Amino acid sequence: MNYVHKKRLLKLADFLDKLPPEKFDFDKIVYGSELPNKTLSCGSVGCAIGWCPVVFPRLVMYEQYDTDSDSGIRVKHRISGYDNYRYIARELFGVNPHREAFALFSPGWDGDMEREVLGLPDIGSDATPKQVAKNIRKFVAIKTKKAKK
Repeated sequence: MNYVHKKRLLKLADFLDKLPPEKFDFDKIVYGSELPNKTLSCGSVGCAIGWCPVVFPRLVMYEQYDTDSDSGIRVKHRISGYDNYRYIARELFGVNPHREAFALFSPGWDGDMEREVLGLPDIGSDATPKQVAKNIRKFVAIKTKKAKK
């Protein structure tokens, strides 16, 4: 993780600290029919990656989609075109798209297992934005400490 990645992660953590809990859902990238916005006046909720287009609008964007089997809103990296949260995390934050992305941004079994491996507290699918922000900060501290060795 380089300096830019670290700053981006900490900026996301700062945003999550201020995000009302009712606007956060660790289980869903973006949920609702409206695009999330900076004023939080939208009806949508999202996870940490789901709020990234608000925090980093030049790097990621919201895209509405409609297929035969599904419709909704997804997050898409503006340069790479990735719309999978793990690869967006890699592009934005320089994290491993499997181990570290799971640990930081996934509430499921894989995320729980990877948090344990990385030494992060276990948080469940009902995690608050503040709990996710705390994990992000701890992750940055762990990575920074390892880089100094």
